[in-house]
Order: sequence, then C-alpha cells, then structure tokens
Amino acid sequence: MIINKESGLTKIELISLIILFGVLIAISLPEYRSMQTQKAQESLEVAAKNGASTVKMRYSSLLMEKQREIGSQEAIRQIEVPEKDSFSYRLQALDNKTVQLTTQWKAGKKPSGVKDKLSKIIELRK
Repeated sequence: MIINKESGLTKIELISLIILFGVLIAISLPEYRSMQTQKAQESLEVAAKNGASTVKMRYSSLLMEKQREIGSQEAIRQIEVPEKDSFSYRLQALDNKTVQLTTQWKAGKKPSGVKDKLSKIIELRK
C-alpha cells in the first residue's frame, strides 16, 4: 500500500493568507503613521522646552557673571542655544524682560503632517 503524503499549502489557503496579510497591513498602516506624526510633534515640543531651559540657565549665568541686571536685547546677543540634529532655534526680544524662542525643524528633517515650528515666550525676570 502506497500512501502519498503531500505537505504544504493549497492555492486557496495561500491566497487566503495573502488576503489576510493585506487586510492587516491596510488596517495597521494608518495607525502607524498617526503614531509617527504624534511622536514627531512631541519631539518638537520637547526640543522647545529644552531650548527654553537652556535660555533661562544661560541668562542666570549671565546675571551671575555680570553682577547686574541685563535686558533681553543684551541677553539675546550673548545667549546662544545650540542647534540639535533636527531642530534650530531663534531668539527675539519682545520687551526688556521677555524673549520669544522659536524652535523649528531643519530643512529636510520635518516629517509630514507636523507643525513647522513652535514658539515659546520666556520671561527672563519677573
């Protein structure tokens, strides 16, 4: 007696698996892109907070070094916020005690669907 044992998938089983994988990918891809966009936006917000902390820290150091009050115009000439891999910073004096820090994506680094830049008002002194 000869028994013919064939193993493997039939064509219908193979087509069913391909369709199932296609449906799973179609469902998960938009969610994956949404998560990527959310994480990129969070990166911009964290970079802005880090930049603001750097400005405040350097302003405090300037005050200690100069031993006198300095205005925001003088401060922004002396404070440099180092650029990060994906972000650049720009400081602008608003009045004598506040500055605006703008954090923006460097060219070619901005993911789609994310804000170009984020601005924070920093009060240097009360």
